[in-house]
Amino acid sequence: MDEIGTAEKRLAAFQGDLQQTLRQKQRLADLGLAVSKINHDLRNILASAQLFSDRLISLPDPTVQRFAPKLIRTIDRAVDYTKSVIDYGRALEAPLKRRKLILNIVANDVADLLGLENSLAIEWKNDIPLELEADADPE
Repeated sequence: MDEIGTAEKRLAAFQGDLQQTLRQKQRLADLGLAVSKINHDLRNILASAQLFSDRLISLPDPTVQRFAPKLIRTIDRAVDYTKSVIDYGRALEAPLKRRKLILNIVANDVADLLGLENSLAIEWKNDIPLELEADADPE
């Protein structure tokens, strides 16, 4: 009820807030460590996938020749993503990598990814003019 009692109550409240803040920081640190370990393992898996896809490109099969470069680009994107996760942990944001994209090619890549050319249920037709471009980051 006196000044010392009031100071003790405020000190106790401050200590409780401080302990809660420290617990939250510890949980965030633990989460960061877990993300780092997952990211490391994912990069190892992607490295193996890169080795296999590099071997695929040497096969003479026309379907493999058509899809292998897209597979390689997709794996490269995943590797870049793991790098951006690490950069995010360092509070860095990767700058945009803008360039001219031919929209006809982008649409054909999406169609290949979705398997539209071989679909019996969907008729695929790309009428985008080859000169139509967009200034964008392909990621």
